[in-house]
Amino acid sequence: MPTSLSTSNEDLRESILQLLWQQWAALGLSGHVASAGTAMIDPEALLLFSTVFARHDARLFDEMIDWLQQNGTWINVQRLTRLHREHGLGDTTILGALAEFMTSDSAHTKWKVLAKRTTTTEAPQPLFPQSAPSDHPDPIFKA
Repeated sequence: MPTSLSTSNEDLRESILQLLWQQWAALGLSGHVASAGTAMIDPEALLLFSTVFARHDARLFDEMIDWLQQNGTWINVQRLTRLHREHGLGDTTILGALAEFMTSDSAHTKWKVLAKRTTTTEAPQPLFPQSAPSDHPDPIFKA
């Protein structure tokens, strides 16, 4: 049955989330997903793309943060910054919050440069738009 126009937005979002799960799982993230075969993965571009779409799946977002805590040293922050700036990839506020979160661990000090560049003065918005706001938001992500 063809996809209706009224559900195409949700169908596209679900397909993107499935692709993100496959890509992150290929990098070692815990999750049960069908393999998409062998593919090249660009971790910096994947992280930037995830700052926009992983917000629609709280479990994926949390798993991504766990992966970054363990493997954040493999992310080229300079390249991440350049991709974000030159191509407009990613959500600036989420990227800044992730960088600030990463700098709370002394092993990830290289993220400080990105955390300082992406500060914003916008009004706080829910991290997960489809969920009710938390009564106890994380202070880093709230800022």
